[in-house]
Amino acid sequence: MPAAWLDGAPNQISLEAALAQLPGLTYYWISPDWVELTYQAFADAENDRLYVEAMTPGANEVVATGFTAPDVGVYDLRDPATRSG
Repeated sequence: MPAAWLDGAPNQISLEAALAQLPGLTYYWISPDWVELTYQAFADAENDRLYVEAMTPGANEVVATGFTAPDVGVYDLRDPATRSG
């Protein structure tokens, strides 16, 4: 689904499957433990923290805003012992 469908308000997700897709069933119930969405967003820190999970393929930088101080620590969580920045 397009990221534009996420409006920042409490969003709701409906998971549905047509009974025609479930041969032999007369009813069904979907009860997921969680739903995970990935979407593009501005890198705007909240409470001086920012987590970047993934970058657009080919991108080599993230322009981050919202920090209250010019000194920002950067951690590559693929190797938590390494710190740069």
